[in-house]
Amino acid sequence: MQRALVCAALLIQAGSAMACDGAERIRLRTPVKLSAQERAQLGAMPPLRIVAVDAPPMMQYDADLGTYVGISADVLCFMARETGLRYEYITAPQTVAEKIQQVQQGKADVLVPLSRQPEREREGLFTAPYYESHYAVIARKGRRLSIRTSEDLAQYRVGVVRGVALEPILRGIVPSAQLHSFDTSVDGLSLFRALRSDAIDLAVFNRDFFLGKALPPRAF
Repeated sequence: MQRALVCAALLIQAGSAMACDGAERIRLRTPVKLSAQERAQLGAMPPLRIVAVDAPPMMQYDADLGTYVGISADVLCFMARETGLRYEYITAPQTVAEKIQQVQQGKADVLVPLSRQPEREREGLFTAPYYESHYAVIARKGRRLSIRTSEDLAQYRVGVVRGVALEPILRGIVPSAQLHSFDTSVDGLSLFRALRSDAIDLAVFNRDFFLGKALPPRAF
């Protein structure tokens, strides 16, 4: 039950409960019914500690509101209303790799959004489309690089965000001397700065996150 309802809770920040916003934008195709006992168990749980990456349109930190907004935040809000679970965001500045370590070390309970991995599939998925990850190979504007399959990456200097699910796969394709990982937020700014400065030939980055940022493809 806890795994299936991992994205759920009342928003708690700065030690006080706050009404979340966005639940009205979520609709279920099939209602999920919880028994009184299940609701009591969920309500008795301590707040889930959430770490999030700045990855619009799924999740983005709004400094004016002091909280996260986006599709993932709306899902959290909806499930909070439906289940009564509580959660709190851990908003301290951290890299993606550090946030993953927070979960691995038991200092955080949930990382959103998640990329799709077989290990996570065994625990269950909220919906398959929500977790689908499609990566784009990004080069500077004007470069004529031929990439037909992932194996073609082996001949280039490739950059990737450290800690993402694709990194181990790339390490099996690209020679270690040519693969560069970046301790960065998932917005990839240091990754893209390396691309622009010719420190790397290509950046491999989540396609939807790239399109969701204010980083139009024509800029490269």
